[in-house]
Amino acid sequence: MLEDTSIDRLLVIAPPESAKSTYFSIIFPTWYIGKHREDAGALVSCTATQAQEFGGAVSRTIESSPEYREVFPDVKPDIEAGWSKDRFFVQRENRARPDANRQRR
Repeated sequence: MLEDTSIDRLLVIAPPESAKSTYFSIIFPTWYIGKHREDAGALVSCTATQAQEFGGAVSRTIESSPEYREVFPDVKPDIEAGWSKDRFFVQRENRARPDANRQRR
């Protein structure tokens, strides 16, 4: 549903501790970057610390997970463009694009 462009708004209702943050702030962004590495995005969270934690999990997965590399072998960090907890880039075809793949908000 997250990629269905016909859906304007999506509300996910689930009990506490049901992995909402894990799925929507770590797993989905990591997968989305793998499928759409030319796109840019922002992770919006209640606090900067929380956004950094989620962003760090995403960047660590892209950077060092053998399983991720097996599924998305062409997705690699672009250290030259920027790679931190707050903002990171993966290697893209369009190197002139100024927007990060993920930014903390």
